[in-house]
Amino acid sequence: MVLVLGLATTTAGVTTLQRAFHDRDRHRFEVLMVEAESALETRLQVYIAVLRGAAGLYHAVEEVDAGQFHRYVTRLRIDSYYPGIQGIGFTRRLTPDEVASFVARQREQRPSFRVWPEGVRDEYHTIEFLEPEDARNLAAVGYDMFTHPVRREAMESARDHARPQLSGKVTLVQEIEGRKQAGFLIYVPVYRGGGIPATVEERRAQLMGFSYAPFRAEDFVRGSFSGGRSPLPFEVYDGPSADPAALLSEPLAPGWKTTFEATRQVQIAQHTWTIRFRAPAGFSTTPRSVPASGFVGTVASVLLFFLTHRQTRARAQAERALQARRMAEERERAERVRTEEAVKLRDRLLAIVTHDLRNPLGAVTLGISLLRRRGALAPPDARILERMGNSVQRMTEMVSQLMDYARLQQGVPLPLARRHVDVCDPLENVVEELRLAHPGREIQFEAPCPITVDADPERLGQALSNLVANALKYSTGTVSVRVGASADVVTLEVHNPGPPIPKEAQACLFEPFRRGTGPQESGSGLGLGLYIVREIARAHGGSVTVQSPDRDGTTFVVTLPRRPPWERPP
Repeated sequence: MVLVLGLATTTAGVTTLQRAFHDRDRHRFEVLMVEAESALETRLQVYIAVLRGAAGLYHAVEEVDAGQFHRYVTRLRIDSYYPGIQGIGFTRRLTPDEVASFVARQREQRPSFRVWPEGVRDEYHTIEFLEPEDARNLAAVGYDMFTHPVRREAMESARDHARPQLSGKVTLVQEIEGRKQAGFLIYVPVYRGGGIPATVEERRAQLMGFSYAPFRAEDFVRGSFSGGRSPLPFEVYDGPSADPAALLSEPLAPGWKTTFEATRQVQIAQHTWTIRFRAPAGFSTTPRSVPASGFVGTVASVLLFFLTHRQTRARAQAERALQARRMAEERERAERVRTEEAVKLRDRLLAIVTHDLRNPLGAVTLGISLLRRRGALAPPDARILERMGNSVQRMTEMVSQLMDYARLQQGVPLPLARRHVDVCDPLENVVEELRLAHPGREIQFEAPCPITVDADPERLGQALSNLVANALKYSTGTVSVRVGASADVVTLEVHNPGPPIPKEAQACLFEPFRRGTGPQESGSGLGLGLYIVREIARAHGGSVTVQSPDRDGTTFVVTLPRRPPWERPP
């Protein structure tokens, strides 16, 4: 029941939402179709009104000359106010006996005027005027439209019914250059006497001609809409069906996937057009969340079904899992306690061992010093003694570092004998000792002495010794030591020209037991030197940073406050 009700509710909700959005889109589509049809019909009615006005000109002045017709059409400003129309013209109905005199009169103003096509007919309907007189319209002057079956059918219908008549699809004689568009014409009959004869026979007898307008169909469709774009894409066909051969407008792009499509027939000036509308891509307003909500609802129903079906088993499993988790937590807690005790034991043992190692190392150091003072040793024995001294010195330094590490791990801060002291002398002594311990290596020292600071000089010397020893170990060039001072801080910089330290290694560079690789032997240290430097800096209220760009080697910078915290201004 849970599954069925959930799926039914989801289906009903999604279907209702989709139907609501679909109905809204359908209504909007129909409204836009009506707007497009209305725009076409309104535009044609405007053009018919203009042609009625031209017909009225002949009712007022039966014999209109070329100048009068030109001034009339010019005042209409059809290029500005009537986009899409090719021109406004008048066709003169002539009997065979009237053709010669008519041509003679026209040639007085237009020497090249002729009635075409050639041939003898019962009546002629030649184009007398067609404005504006551009290249396209001049090509049509003199043409007898009654010789063309489609035009003749529209002209006869307009004549016999005394009303405007729209023709079928034609190719205008104005299509003399570029791509030829489909066209159509509108005819308004003009009768002699100014009125409309009562019978068909009288209308045929009294017909003077037609006020007419030719249209290029694609230009007309574009001109019917603001900006040249319809609210909906559509195709216009001449006649009651969407026959591809009868297409008037530009064809729609093939292959569209559309939600809505409709075909409608409209009656315009006693002629049928078929308009096929198609919704553009992206017309639908149904949000993506509607189908997504169906998927979510289905998933939720299935999940609810499984949760309900397995509720009892899940509760039992949860209880067993809770018990197992508690046992695991107990084991983890016991393991953590054992680990902490082991670490404490290790640190305590380390402190004891390092403390006890200092005594024998001190005795060995004292013995080596006595042997050096006596002198008179053979060169091989002197070299052995020197090596022993260096080894004991390294061991002493390592024991000292281990003692500092053990003290810090037990939460005991490094002991400091702070006092106001000039740091130049102890630091320069350290540099001299390192020069003696590393013959052949150049160590530069630069300091604007005197520089007084509240610090432990022994610890500062230890920090400098660790940094310089580290620089000598991982580079082969000149090591530079620079001491700087400002009103508040003292900086100690140690630079080596060796290869840069990778960025990923810089984050853990000052952690204990971290060792790198260098051009010299690097396996003799414990990896505590930089860690001790950091702790010495922190004990003084300062810090240590490393700068190691892709070039120019590596620089360690120790920053120390010049005065203790209780003497600094707030």
